[in-house]
Formats: sequence, C-alpha cells, structure tokens
Amino acid sequence: MRVWISGACLVPLLSGCLNLNLKQVLPEVSVYDLNTQTPPSNACSSSKKVALVGVVVADLYNSKDMIFKRMDGKIERSVRQKFADLPSNLLKNMFILESMRQCMALGVPSGARASVQLNVLSLGFVEGKDGTYAQIILRVVNSATANSFIVIKQQKVTLQTDAKTLDIPINAITALQNMASQALQEVALQIKTTL
Repeated sequence: MRVWISGACLVPLLSGCLNLNLKQVLPEVSVYDLNTQTPPSNACSSSKKVALVGVVVADLYNSKDMIFKRMDGKIERSVRQKFADLPSNLLKNMFILESMRQCMALGVPSGARASVQLNVLSLGFVEGKDGTYAQIILRVVNSATANSFIVIKQQKVTLQTDAKTLDIPINAITALQNMASQALQEVALQIKTTL
C-alpha cells in the first residue's frame, strides 16, 4: 500500500520534469501552404468540364516534411519547416483553383470532356551539379490526348545545412511555392488547349 501511495505521488512530479525537458529540446516548427495565390475572381460565361481522377504523389514526397535530395541520393527532411497538409491535398486544391482561373470546372467523371490525373514525381529541394534547386516535376495523364506530358519547374536556391539539421530559408520556400504555382498553371493551360 505504501509503495502504491509513494508511486502515485512521484508520477506527477516526474511527468512535470519530463514535459519541461521535452519543451526545451523540440525545435520551433514553421508551417507553410504551397498556395500563395489569391482566389480566382473571374466569372466564366461557360466552363469546360474536366474530371480530376486524382493527384498521385510518391510516398517519399507525400509527407508534411520538406525534402532535400542530395546528388548521391541521400534524403534529408526539414525539422523546422513543414507543409500545412499532405502535398497531394495542397496540389489538388491549387489545381482546382487554377482550373477555375482557366474556365474549367473540375468535377466527377460523368459529363466531363476529359479526365486528368496528376502524378507528382518530385517536389522539394534537389542538389544539382551547379547548386540547389526548388523543384517540382509533374506527369499529367489527359484522356483527351493519346500521350501524357511532363512539366518540370525549378529555380536555384540556397539552403543552410549543418551536420545535424536542414534549415530551409523563407526565400527557398517561396521559390518552391512559385514553382508549384507555375507548374499547375502550365498544366491547366495545356489541358485547356485539348478541350
């Protein structure tokens, strides 16, 4: 009985110390959305219907972690900077908004002129021979055409890495946001020309 009472008294004391230590060790996390564009304001007289089959993201990239891929294939994940949601959801929302800007209505397959699937082959930061790049690579499958097409957007950035952590500066994150926006704009424009 005595052991139980003394154990019950120690639990709150030890848990307070444990919580205090955890708060000191965990880094501050900044959360970012890929979409920085304003919502579409244009009213289209008629919209072309397109079915969005889905946005498929490779498991490596479909995480809230921001990824840095080195030339040797080593993958680093940022501890301090995260996406607000999974990239598949963020890109889907961005594509819906961009389609609205292009007077295309994304919806269910019935009655659609075409169906579209986006495959995200790369999203994040990659090390190249001449520097580091914010990069997005999309493969687009459009039922209105016989062939799929690929959109590659990248911009040179500077990352700060030390032996233990990857720190992604805001200008690099802004570059990734811009590359994603430009890529989806190009996808929407190419799809629109096939309808």
